[in-house]
Amino acid sequence: KFEHDASLLRAEKQHQVDELKRLEAAKDKQISDLSGELQLREEATSALEAEVSELQQQLGAHVDSNARDDQLLKEQSASVKEEMLGACMWVAESAGHLAGLMGDL
Repeated sequence: KFEHDASLLRAEKQHQVDELKRLEAAKDKQISDLSGELQLREEATSALEAEVSELQQQLGAHVDSNARDDQLLKEQSASVKEEMLGACMWVAESAGHLAGLMGDL
């Protein structure tokens, strides 16, 4: 009977050892899976950060371009105003000369 009980205890102990090994293997697999998932997330985060950086650079370039375009438009507008003022002055001078000529007639 003693050997039978000892045999049952050994079998139970072996069962517990096997169960512990199975649980440890499951834990190791879960850690491995989570590590893989973490790696994928880190890579995705890195890719998104690179994309955000690229978009920020593009936005900065567009802002700079728009600022240059605005400045150019202001300069062109000022130039057109100067030309119009010059043309108006020429018309006024010409009208004055014309009036003088008409008066001489």
